[in-house]
Amino acid sequence: IDSVQQNYTTDLNMARKTDIIEIKAYFGLLYIAGALHGSKMNIEQFWKTDGTGVEIFRAAMSLKRFRFLTRCLRFDNIHTREERKRLDNLAAVRKLTDMFISNCNKYFTPSENVTLDEMLVP
Repeated sequence: IDSVQQNYTTDLNMARKTDIIEIKAYFGLLYIAGALHGSKMNIEQFWKTDGTGVEIFRAAMSLKRFRFLTRCLRFDNIHTREERKRLDNLAAVRKLTDMFISNCNKYFTPSENVTLDEMLVP
């Protein structure tokens, strides 16, 4: 955010620094979008006010702020990415995916009542 903030001198509120609450809201919106098959939709659809949008998106943050955070968030070092990509296709998000998998293993223990979607089974 610091590196692009000067480009938003007319809208300083939109380019303000973020906090953990807003980041959690951002990832929550991404999660909800995925659950609603958002990869097949334009992200703007979720913020529509004509009855087809999803109210939680408008309540959490503006579309403009969501786009700003999307532009600013990076999970890897761009200077070493190419070298890492030669060895690992997930280099840009490897640390994040490893942390996610570790937390899943740590906090989720499947029981005998777990079901898998047929798309997950080869």
